Amino acid sequence: MYIGKTMAERTPNVELTTAEKRVLVLYRDHVDKYKAPPTYRWIADLLGVTHNAIVQHVKKLEAKGFLARRPVTIIRLTLSDKGKKVAL
Repeated sequence: MYIGKTMAERTPNVELTTAEKRVLVLYRDHVDKYKAPPTYRWIADLLGVTHNAIVQHVKKLEAKGFLARRPVTIIRLTLSDKGKKVAL
């Protein structure tokens, strides 16, 4: 059992899918340019996928340690240090 460890801590060399990289890079670039995160709908429209697909990608990116959810704030997701380093 892995009590107290995140998925990223259990699997340090996690690979990202191409779709996950695209979502992460779009998220990072939007934050860099506008100082605010994009909406899931904006990402979905840009990539030509459904809102639900982006929700699933974001969940996987959180589990892999590339995005981190802030506790109880208006803007809850933030790029982790690991997420800031990803390039296409």
